[in-house]
Amino acid sequence: MRMKDKTLASAIGIGWLIFNSNILYAQPSPEWTYIYDSVDSVFGSLYDEATSLVLDPSGNVYAAGLTNNLGNDMLFTVIKINPSGNQEWIFTYGDSTTRNRADAITYDPSGYVYAAGLTENPGTDWDFTVVKLDTLGTQQWV
Repeated sequence: MRMKDKTLASAIGIGWLIFNSNILYAQPSPEWTYIYDSVDSVFGSLYDEATSLVLDPSGNVYAAGLTNNLGNDMLFTVIKINPSGNQEWIFTYGDSTTRNRADAITYDPSGYVYAAGLTENPGTDWDFTVVKLDTLGTQQWV
């Protein structure tokens, strides 16, 4: 079925395929890319993972996840990245005896950031953890 000059619509299964040879689709290019790579002097580059992020009204990105801390230990990690793609601060929670992970993140109108996740403490199983950070990334409470 011909719809317009150089436009063809065909029924495929239960959907429609529309082809327009007059449209050129540009490849999107990122404004910036931020990569965090924790590095250890013995092990070199270590495993890091972002599990959640949120964008505030000012254009700052808050990423939550985990960073590796020597071997199998993981740190609960929150990173603030400004609108230009530069790291403003990084917050980590945990030590070499625990495994930790931030899984969710949000902020409130006052600028406080809240991250929730898991902490594995010696002698216990995985425990629910919530951290409150101020605008400078300073821990207010856990």
